[in-house]
Amino acid sequence: ELVNAFVNAQPYVEDHRNWGAADRWSTPSEFFRRSGDCEDYAIAKYMALKQAGVPAETMRIVVLRDNRLGMMHSVLALYADDTIYILDNQLPSVVEHT
Repeated sequence: ELVNAFVNAQPYVEDHRNWGAADRWSTPSEFFRRSGDCEDYAIAKYMALKQAGVPAETMRIVVLRDNRLGMMHSVLALYADDTIYILDNQLPSVVEHT
């Protein structure tokens, strides 16, 4: 929850505005300097949790089609206690995948 809230506090900036490119996956240091879009949030969360000791094999960056938004979207999935948790920059809390 702490990592999700901290990373989600960064402003959302689309790649074309931030980098002049249609799609660019940023490093966490680039993200915290310039903000970013959905996959940049997911990458920053992945790296922060990995640095905190969460095993990499329990996390996946998931690219999906968000039917509510009508666009492609990326989130971080975390597998723990026989549950998949989703860390999404569109949601203030960590939620179960269901």
